[in-house]
Amino acid sequence: MIDIKNHIKSDLFKVVSFDVFDTLLFRPCLNPADLFLFLDDYYKKVVCGKKLFSSARRSSEVSLIEEIGVEKVTLDLIYDRLQAKLDLTDAQRALLQSKEIQLEIDLTLKNIDMVDLLEQARAANMRIVILSDIYLPSSVIEAILKKHKIDYDALYVSSDLKKRKDSGALFDHVLAKEGIEPAQMLHIGDNEISDFKVPLQKGIVAYHYREVRLERGYHLRGADRSSFVLGFLAAEERALKSKAADQKFHNLYDFGYYALGPFALGIALRVLHLSAVQKGYDKIFFTSRNGFIPMKVYEFIRRQLNAGCEAQQLYCSYRSLLVSKYTGSVVEFLLAAAEEARSSDCDLRTLFYLSGLRQYFKESENQRLLEIKPENLKVKIEASITDLARCTQILNENLRCAQKYFQTCFGESKRVAIFDHSNDGYVPLDIMNLVNTKIDKISLWDSLNKKRDRGYKIKTYSLLGKLPGGPFPLLFEKVFSSAEPSCMGYSRDHRPMFDETEFFDHATNEAMQDIHRGIFDFVEKFCLTFKSEYLPLVYDVDLFAIYRASMAILFEPKDRSINLLSKIISADDFNHIRQDTLLNKMSRANKNVFQGSLFLDSSMLKYGKNSASIDSQGLLRPQPRIAIHLHIYNLDLAWEFFEYLQAIKYNLDLFITTTDKNSVKVLEAIFSVRVLSCVDQVRVIQVPNRGRDIAPWLIEMRPFHKKYDICGHFHSKKSVQYESNMGEIWRRYLLDNLLSLQATIDIVAMFSRDKSIGTIFPPMFKGIFDIHSAFGHSAIQEEDLIGVLLDKFKLPQIPNRNELVFSVGTMLWYRTSALNPLFNETISYEDFPEEPIGVGGTLAHAFERLFSYVATTQGYKTLFYLTPDYLAEHFFQSSYRERSERPFISKKSLIVTKAMRRLSSRPRLMRVGRFFYRKFKLCFELMSGYYRSFEVYR
Repeated sequence: MIDIKNHIKSDLFKVVSFDVFDTLLFRPCLNPADLFLFLDDYYKKVVCGKKLFSSARRSSEVSLIEEIGVEKVTLDLIYDRLQAKLDLTDAQRALLQSKEIQLEIDLTLKNIDMVDLLEQARAANMRIVILSDIYLPSSVIEAILKKHKIDYDALYVSSDLKKRKDSGALFDHVLAKEGIEPAQMLHIGDNEISDFKVPLQKGIVAYHYREVRLERGYHLRGADRSSFVLGFLAAEERALKSKAADQKFHNLYDFGYYALGPFALGIALRVLHLSAVQKGYDKIFFTSRNGFIPMKVYEFIRRQLNAGCEAQQLYCSYRSLLVSKYTGSVVEFLLAAAEEARSSDCDLRTLFYLSGLRQYFKESENQRLLEIKPENLKVKIEASITDLARCTQILNENLRCAQKYFQTCFGESKRVAIFDHSNDGYVPLDIMNLVNTKIDKISLWDSLNKKRDRGYKIKTYSLLGKLPGGPFPLLFEKVFSSAEPSCMGYSRDHRPMFDETEFFDHATNEAMQDIHRGIFDFVEKFCLTFKSEYLPLVYDVDLFAIYRASMAILFEPKDRSINLLSKIISADDFNHIRQDTLLNKMSRANKNVFQGSLFLDSSMLKYGKNSASIDSQGLLRPQPRIAIHLHIYNLDLAWEFFEYLQAIKYNLDLFITTTDKNSVKVLEAIFSVRVLSCVDQVRVIQVPNRGRDIAPWLIEMRPFHKKYDICGHFHSKKSVQYESNMGEIWRRYLLDNLLSLQATIDIVAMFSRDKSIGTIFPPMFKGIFDIHSAFGHSAIQEEDLIGVLLDKFKLPQIPNRNELVFSVGTMLWYRTSALNPLFNETISYEDFPEEPIGVGGTLAHAFERLFSYVATTQGYKTLFYLTPDYLAEHFFQSSYRERSERPFISKKSLIVTKAMRRLSSRPRLMRVGRFFYRKFKLCFELMSGYYRSFEVYR
C-alpha cells in the first residue's frame, strides 16, 4: 500500500472520505452474499421451509436491480420481494430481516490501517465523511461504525439518498453538502470504478485501496461455507507486513498464523461436521505426535460449543507398534521390522536398538539394511543375536504391555475412530493385531491400501481425498507434531514410555512453539469473531479449498519464507537417529524445485556501473591483475572464444587447457600474443581427459592462482544432448554476459567497487530452468559428494539446499581469495572418473555446484549479472518473473520426454523410441535432448 499519511497530514484537503465495506471494515467472507448462508438454518427454524433461503435472497436482489435500477434498491424492497416469493408472514419477514441486519453488525472486522488513517485525519482537524453504495439503511451503517468505535462527522448512504458513487451523483451531493471544491476532498475506497475513476473524473483526489483477497487463489465454486475461513484469512492478511520484499513471513509465528492456522482450523471444523463420526463413536483418538495440533484445535472449538465427541491423545509410533509384528519368533520379528526400516538409512545395530533389543546385538555387525541382500538378512540377524531366550522374554513382555495400554485407552468400546496423518493405514492394522477392537481411521488423504483396509473392514474417513505429490503432506505431518520425544513402547503400569535419548535442540523447540502459537492465535481469533452463535454454521467447509489457499500462501515461487523451516531439525519416521532440516526433506519432495531458492532471488541481479576511477575508454585505472582459464575440448569453437577475447580492453594472462595433443600448436597460433592485444602471456597445456573442464581448471591453475586478483573460467561448451540449437544458444547467453566487451568492463568494475563480491555469473538460462523445473533439481544427485568435498576442505556443510546457487554451465568470474580452498593440493586427476561420465552425479558435477557456496564460507557474496541488452530483451520475459508464461519446452515435449526417460532403462523398448523419434522428430522438439543424454556427449 502506498503511504498517503503525508497527504493526510498536509493542509491540502478539508475533507477526507472513506468507503465502508472492504475499506474501513471487512466482512469475514469472500463474497458479501455468502453471509446469507447463515440465514438458511435460521429460515428452516422460523418457517420450517425446505427451500434454501440464501439462493432466494440473492435472486430477489438481482431481479429487483434489473427492474428498478441499483440506485433505488433498499433492504425493505428486497424483503418485500422475498415475502411474496417465499409466502412469508409479516412476523416471519420481520424476524429474517432483523437477523440479516444483526449478521451485518456482528460479522465485521475493523481494518486497522484505514482506521489509523482516519485517526490521523481527525488529529489534523480534517472533516471525516463516510460514503457507501449499499442497500442497507444508514441506521445499520451507524450501528456497525458505533460497534467499532469509529468516529466521523457525516454519513452518506446511497439507499437513503437514492444517489450512488458509481454514477457520480453521490459525490456531487457530498461536495454540495460540505460546501467544498472537488480538489479539497480526498476519497479512499476499494472499488476501482466507483471509488477511484469516478471521483477522479469529478476532480476529487482519489486513492485506490486495492483488493488483495483474490490474489492468493481464494476461489470457490458458488456459495460455500469455506468462504468464511478464507474471507477471514484475506482480511487478516492485509495486516501482514513483511520486512523483506522476497520474504512474505519474517518469522515462524506469521508462518503458523497465516499459512497453517486456516488449515488446522479447517481440519477441526471438518471433523466436527462428520456426522458419522460424531454419532458413531464415543471418543476420537488423535495419534502422537502428528495429531497434536489437530487435537488441540479440535478440543478448543469443541469446548467453545460444548458439543462433539471428546478427544484423546493416543501415543503410538512406528517404533512402539513394531511389537505388533511379534508372533513368537525373534528372528521373524526382526525380519518384519527390517522391511519397515528398508526405506530409511538404517543398519543392523539401529534395527536392534529400535526393537528394544540393543544390548543383545553383537557389535561386530553394523551394516546398512539396504546393502544387505534379502536372502542374507536372516542369516545376519541370527548371527547378531547374543541371547535368544532373553530377547524372547523381552518381546513377550513388551507385547503384553502394549496390549494393556490400548485396552486401557479403548475401555469397553468395540469400535473406535483414530485420527492419523499417514495414508498407508499402518496404525489401525497394527493396533488391531494387539487388541480385539475394530479401528476406523480419520485421515487427511485417501489410504494407499484401500483394498486391504476393506478386507479388514476398516472404515476410512478421508478429509481431502487423493494424496497430492510434493512436500505438503510431509510439512503438515511435521509442523502439526509436538516437540516431544517419540513413544518407544509401554510400561507395565500401562503408560507410554518416551525415548529420552531423542531430543530437540533449543532452536527447533522455539521454532515449533512459534508456529503452534501462530496457529492457536488464528483459531482463537476466528472463534472470537464468529462466536458460539455462528460457529456451528461454519462446520461444513470445503477443506480442499482451504488447503489450496494455504498452499498459495506458502509456495509462491520467489518467496523465500519457506527457508524459515531450516530452523526445524526433523528425524526420520522410523530411524530417528538420522536427522535433517525439515526444509531439506521438503525440498527433495517438492515438484517446484526452485521454490525459495537463490536462483530466483532478484536482489542478486545487477548490471555494472563503472566506478569513478576510469579512463577515456571506460576502463579502471589502475587495473586489477586478471587471468582467464579456458578449457577447449571442442577445437572448432576456438575462433568463437578468440572473437570475444579480441574485443576485451583489459590486459590479462590466458591459460588454455586441452585434452588433444594435436590441438596444442593450433591453439598457440590462434591465441598468440602477437594477435591478441589484450593478452600479456598465453600458456597452452595438454591435460588428461578427466574431470571435464573442472579438473584442468583446479589443478593446472593451482600454481598461478594467487598471482591474480580476478579470474574467469570458461570452456567450449556444446551441450549437444539438447535439440533446436539450445546448447549453442545457452553458450552464447553465458559468454555474452561474461566475456563480451560490455560484460568485462562492468564485471571488473563491480569487483573493484565492492570488495565483498566473490563470484559473478548470469542467472540460470531459461531453457535449463524449464528442464530442471520439469525433471528435478540439478544438485540432487551430487548431495553426498558435495558433503564429502566440504569435509575434505574443512568447510561447513550446506545448511539447506535452497542456499545452494551456482553457475549452471560452469562459466563465471571470481575473486581468487574467495575460492582459495578449492585449489587444494590433495585434488588430482585420478580423483575424477574416466570418460564417459554422462550428465550428472560425478565429482566434476559436485565441484560445479560448490563455487558460490565456498565463496560464501570465505565471507564473500555472489551476484547475478546481465548486460543491459540481455536485461531488457530476455530476462524480464523469462520464467523468473512468471511461471504462467509459455514455457521454453512445450507440454507435449515434456510428456514425451518423460516417456523416453522411462524407455531409456529398457533396451528393447529403446528401439521403439528411436523409431518414433525418427518419424516425428519435428514434433518431439527437445524430447530427444533427454533421450540422447543417456548416450555420452561432450
